[in-house]
Amino acid sequence: RPPAGGGSPAVAAPGGGVQVHYAADMGAHCHSWDAGKHPQCKGDPVTDPDWCGKQWCFIDPCNCNFRDLPVKSEYVSDARYRGSPLFYSYETCGSKNTFSKNLPDFGSPRCRCVGLYNVPGTTDVHFDLAAWGGAKEVVSYPGDVGTSCKAWDKDMHPLCRSSNPPDFCTAKWCYVDPCECDMLDIPKVSMYLPKASHSGKHLYYNYATCGSVDTFTKKY
Repeated sequence: RPPAGGGSPAVAAPGGGVQVHYAADMGAHCHSWDAGKHPQCKGDPVTDPDWCGKQWCFIDPCNCNFRDLPVKSEYVSDARYRGSPLFYSYETCGSKNTFSKNLPDFGSPRCRCVGLYNVPGTTDVHFDLAAWGGAKEVVSYPGDVGTSCKAWDKDMHPLCRSSNPPDFCTAKWCYVDPCECDMLDIPKVSMYLPKASHSGKHLYYNYATCGSVDTFTKKY
């Protein structure tokens, strides 16, 4: 963990700009640092957000092997640890991060998703549905398709827009590096983007790293 600094760090509450002084060793070990400190944590179990009493600490993101990736801290934005901004984690302290909003899921630590997350634009995927009584169709998926665990095919794949969509439509998946994937469910070469590559290899997808069962590959 990053060493504790001196002084009493002043933290600006998001949105309000209120300066709050935390303990000098804030984040140096697992503790409910926000309880009684953050402006929203007033000690009222009814109105206080649930994260007020949760433990967290600052961590080295390069040495953190949890499913939930560390999050860059906004509390002491100018502070640095080994030249990098401070990152925090609730999971390393046995807590669930309910403080950060809309965190992406990048899969199991044993098989992380790959690609450039949150890229704008679209990616065209070509489908030939002749085997299912359909025609050829080009569908514009989000530009960052497959870069995190999502049900990417829901309402996008032609079969997922039917009145009785297959199970795979709601299953989460992402692209992975097959050489860095230690899962029983072996990654498969993507048919969506046959000419695309990552690190010199074809794109491979995996459902298991996202906690889903692959009902797509064998049938479709």
